[in-house]
Amino acid sequence: MFPHFQRVLTLTVMILLVSLFTWIYSRERHQRVRLWMIGWICILVHFTGMTLDSYSLIPATLAAWLAYATLLFAASAFYLSVSHTCTTPRRTITFWVGLFLPAIAYWTCECLDVKAAWIYRGLLVTLLTAGVSLASKDLRQSARFACEWGLLAIVPGTWVVFQADVHPDYGMDYILFEAFSFTAWRYWRHYRRVTPGVVVTSFSFLAWGLVFPIAEIGSAFGSTIPGDHVVWDLPKYFVAFGMIVTLFENQTEILQIEIAERRRAEDAAKAANEAKSIFLASMSHEIRTPMNGIIGMTDIVLDSDLTDQQKEDLEIVRSSAEALMMVINDILDFSKIEAGRLDLENIDFDLHKTISETMRTMSFRAQQKNLELLHVIGEEVPSFVNGDAGRLRQVLVNLIGNAIKFTDRGKVAVSVVRQQELGEAAVLHFTVLDTGIGIPLDKHRDIFEAFTQADVSTTRKFGGTGLGLAISARLVAVMGGRIWVESGHSEGSVFHFTVRFGLVKRDAKLGAASRAIAG
Repeated sequence: MFPHFQRVLTLTVMILLVSLFTWIYSRERHQRVRLWMIGWICILVHFTGMTLDSYSLIPATLAAWLAYATLLFAASAFYLSVSHTCTTPRRTITFWVGLFLPAIAYWTCECLDVKAAWIYRGLLVTLLTAGVSLASKDLRQSARFACEWGLLAIVPGTWVVFQADVHPDYGMDYILFEAFSFTAWRYWRHYRRVTPGVVVTSFSFLAWGLVFPIAEIGSAFGSTIPGDHVVWDLPKYFVAFGMIVTLFENQTEILQIEIAERRRAEDAAKAANEAKSIFLASMSHEIRTPMNGIIGMTDIVLDSDLTDQQKEDLEIVRSSAEALMMVINDILDFSKIEAGRLDLENIDFDLHKTISETMRTMSFRAQQKNLELLHVIGEEVPSFVNGDAGRLRQVLVNLIGNAIKFTDRGKVAVSVVRQQELGEAAVLHFTVLDTGIGIPLDKHRDIFEAFTQADVSTTRKFGGTGLGLAISARLVAVMGGRIWVESGHSEGSVFHFTVRFGLVKRDAKLGAASRAIAG
């Protein structure tokens, strides 16, 4: 096997890892991810130095210096990614000058084989002093943290200071242990959640820090695990895995928060819409009562002896009141539909008779404009059906009324055919054709929205609230059908809608009528 296969394999894995974090940073552009990327670049340099040293491509002293200096760079980047230590210029200077530079100087002295113990002790005291200064805010806030920090940092640090003349290498192991251990603690405190990513990363940072004292203890007891064995690198891989899982957890948490906020916004909008609909329904009811009084009293006065001018004025009052009543009824129906309070009747009724009566009520308006009003009912259309005759009549009145309103010459034709039979129900297809002004193709969908007309000029010329078609569309949907519009073959428009009705047996209907007469 290739003599340095393990080195090359590890270096390849690190290159892929750095590429992955670089790609993540290019997409997320978050400060924390940037520091993670920098940290893993430092680890890549760490393994690159070891690989170059194994081929004797760099001096042994430089390789040894890179081995630990890059770990200090990486630990600093990882620590700062989850810590608020450098929140002010003063604390930033303390961190880099009081902690990082002395640590680098300590390892440089070891690589240069400096023998003066006072240098090591001075650097360690500087480190401890800077650490206490940076942690002073947390020490004041939590007595428990002060005790833990003292036991984990100050006590072993003091012991290492006194060992500097005999074992200066203990100092470097202590520095790296504290760096990764405090990173683990900060990582846990930053996320404050028990999830796989946070747990794995925190414990892996702690294991990474324990590698150095454990290696010293193992060496003291004659450990057989080589210093370059892959077992010492396992915590690094688990840290990388945990960081990636943490990123996925963060994205999931953000998505869940967005979904919850969207649901709250939707609930608030729905509640506001229901409140609006209830208000409109209440106001429509309140306004309808006096309007009925106005129309009724106007009819009574019109039956009395009046001059021609007075009758003309009162006719205008009644016409205006009836127009206003139509608006109020539209608003009331629309508010009921929006609030989900529209109840349909399911009764047996004579469909042919209902259509004929509806056409008869609309014939006066057609005659006023000299329009031909026609209706054709297919032979296959059943006479008796089960459904809501009143709502069907309302849809027909809206569509026929619109057709008459927007047609100045020609005709308005209504046709009904059976489109489909579904067991005990049938789908009927209604068509309302006119020879009026027509509707542009780009407005075919918009006209079924509330308060919308094909052109604002039609509102000024013909009036209306723009609710008629919106109400019709919702009524048709509630009755199990759909509505749409097409342009006429030469002019005008053709409105289609389907409705599902229950079928009523003619014999049963006639039998019920006979029993009623006999009774």
